[in-house]
Amino acid sequence: MEFPHRKRLWIGLLMSCLALPALAAAKKPNRVLPFDQLRHFQVALEHGLYAVHRDKDLVLTSARATKFFLLSHYDEKAKEQDLGFGSLHNPTDKSERMPFPEKEKEKRIRGIVPFGPHWFFLDAGFRQFALWHQEEKIWLRPADVILDLVRPPRDPRGEPTRSEVADLRRGFTRAFGKVQQDNNELFGGLTAIPTFWKDGDGSQFLLLLRVPETPLMTVRCRGRNMNSCQAMRACFVHGLPGHLVEELYGLAVDPVRKELLIGSPGEQRIMRFKAPSCYHIAHLKDDDDIGLPEQLKDLSNMFIDSERNLWLTTLRPDLYKSGSLFRYDASVWAAETKAGP
Repeated sequence: MEFPHRKRLWIGLLMSCLALPALAAAKKPNRVLPFDQLRHFQVALEHGLYAVHRDKDLVLTSARATKFFLLSHYDEKAKEQDLGFGSLHNPTDKSERMPFPEKEKEKRIRGIVPFGPHWFFLDAGFRQFALWHQEEKIWLRPADVILDLVRPPRDPRGEPTRSEVADLRRGFTRAFGKVQQDNNELFGGLTAIPTFWKDGDGSQFLLLLRVPETPLMTVRCRGRNMNSCQAMRACFVHGLPGHLVEELYGLAVDPVRKELLIGSPGEQRIMRFKAPSCYHIAHLKDDDDIGLPEQLKDLSNMFIDSERNLWLTTLRPDLYKSGSLFRYDASVWAAETKAGP
């Protein structure tokens, strides 16, 4: 039995009404990350970091618009906050610039995710993945990300109807056109698909789009060199005010709480979303969000590593440590707090 489109529409309107209080001034989070409890930070090598990924003792970052990414060797056991990426005399001596393919224009990398032997660098400028083959140490042909064939997620009654698919695609086309017209950046972040999702369509990545009607999409890449990439599902997201979507940067998965974290730089917070599946993603209460210390300006991306440590990047160095890459231990950023008054 198909789930009638009108019924879905009324449910969406009802959820929107329930989310109306979010349009008012958001409550301050109960908890703000303590700036003095950073595990490590990296002195700024480039202004405006936009992407971060950690793989054991390697940390990859990428700047605002660049022809290279930064590869840093990380010492997790460093006792001083500023010595994780260098020595006492040179805090940046464990980093090097790794060039993107020659003769290509500057890239705007907004996410870095490995999958098998490939490294996927999400390029917001060309709306494609730059593909690096880690085993062969070569750049492959880039992969365009096809967005306009996206579908709604499966619901408990099965696949969406043709009319639901058509309505979604029309809405995305309108909203996407407005984002282009306003010259806003389309992509805000990238992460691997949550392992606890059981959607079963083969998606490998979750993409944050700064498009009000479709802020999250799953993506699947195929082919011998993984260079045929298509958006599969536009997830249902509740409690995310439309006026905030075009200002969001940063996407990460907390596998323990089964949550998505989305950065809201303007509100100086990380928003928390319960995310059991692409079909239902819901913002928790405003005071359950994670507040950012005032020293960290312009959050641009985040990443949760295999040990559940939280990595943050900013668009400008803080004025206290001259850092733009920061790591918090899980025991600090994910600590439970009592509800406010």
